[in-house]
Amino acid sequence: MKTTPTEHYHQQFTVVRSELPGLSTPWFDQLRKDALNRFSEKGFPQRKAEDWKYTNLSVLTDHNYVTKTDQIGKINDGEINSIAGEIDAEISLVLINGRFSKLLGNLTSENFRLENLATLVSREPETIREYLAESAETLTAFESLNTAFMADGVYLHVNRDAKISKPIQILHVTTSQDDHVHYNTRNLFIFGENSEVRIIERFLSLDSIPGYLNNTVSQVILKDGAKAEYIKLQDEDPQSFHLSVHRVHLNRDSRFSAHSFSLGGLLSRNDVRVDFLGENASCNLNGLFLVDGERQADNYTTTEHRVPRCQSSEQYKGILNDQGKGVFRGKIKVHQDAQKSDARLNNSNLLLSEKAEVDTMPQLEIYADDVKCSHGSGSGQLDTEQLFYLTSRGIDHAVAHALLVFGFASSVLERIESESLKGFFKNLLISRLSANREIKELVQ
Repeated sequence: MKTTPTEHYHQQFTVVRSELPGLSTPWFDQLRKDALNRFSEKGFPQRKAEDWKYTNLSVLTDHNYVTKTDQIGKINDGEINSIAGEIDAEISLVLINGRFSKLLGNLTSENFRLENLATLVSREPETIREYLAESAETLTAFESLNTAFMADGVYLHVNRDAKISKPIQILHVTTSQDDHVHYNTRNLFIFGENSEVRIIERFLSLDSIPGYLNNTVSQVILKDGAKAEYIKLQDEDPQSFHLSVHRVHLNRDSRFSAHSFSLGGLLSRNDVRVDFLGENASCNLNGLFLVDGERQADNYTTTEHRVPRCQSSEQYKGILNDQGKGVFRGKIKVHQDAQKSDARLNNSNLLLSEKAEVDTMPQLEIYADDVKCSHGSGSGQLDTEQLFYLTSRGIDHAVAHALLVFGFASSVLERIESESLKGFFKNLLISRLSANREIKELVQ
């Protein structure tokens, strides 16, 4: 008799529990057990749930995913150094198959502390106790699964008043393993008062590994006056699954900019939840996704304006070809006490085939009367007049087509503050377009 998904993960937990970090710490072990019980109560989301009505998870529920604790994986040093070296980073932390591998770059710093979560749990579990326990009662199903099985991840604490000019890079690399393996990584980012930092987190696959699941959760805390730019690149195997949740807490006068680029995966989902907890804070959320074949990319954002005089801006764009599918749900909630809030949201999608599909749901929920709020969405095809204009001036049709696609996406790239990272993503996007050599010459 086939076990249910919840029964399977209970069995898996019994098998791997002793090999997960924190077993000797009672509160941490209990945190895992409680999270697994909450997952059992909820189970995997069904399509009748509002936040999952456009996403079919049957592929995940039809297979019993397993946790591999004995196959960390190895990569040639030259290969991993080459990948990490694509970014001019202050320091790079590398995880292979969900487990810490190495640190590269400036290994000593008075400005921040960076290490893998498993090591911190074994040495100083109390350092992270208040953060992990803080949202335990409101975890979603996949966050609960992550909390029960988290094997490793990243702890970054940036000191008060620290200014870090180069980005800190977190590199997740997946290599060949068995099919239907699930990886659960947990990040905790704490940015001290008046600190400034930039993070780039990259998810890559080096082999064709059909069916694995990356389930990642990040907690982001900006203290008073902190400024952070966070960039995420998901460029994994086209048959993989990637689910992520970011919970962001913004305190007084903090500034947070986040950019998400979803280029890989059979199904990818970014769930970003922002809480304004202090006045005069601001948040800019930006995203770009490219899907083709039968792949799907979801972006869900929830922005809670709880206090006065805060600003949020969101711009998400999708480029869809073949039978690709996209889902965007952006929700802004302005609470009663959040007077003088300024919240704006826009979602635009470019459909390159008749079978491509996008479901977009911008939402405003306002309980204060002195606010500036707007939302909008639009989906369509390339402008035939613009295409005709370019071809009539001697530009090849394929080049003109790719040039217009690049122009559509470029507004998201321009919102990246770092010029070096902006150039990296510009070249990456061009490499995904047809006639990329000609496009690169035209846009330089």
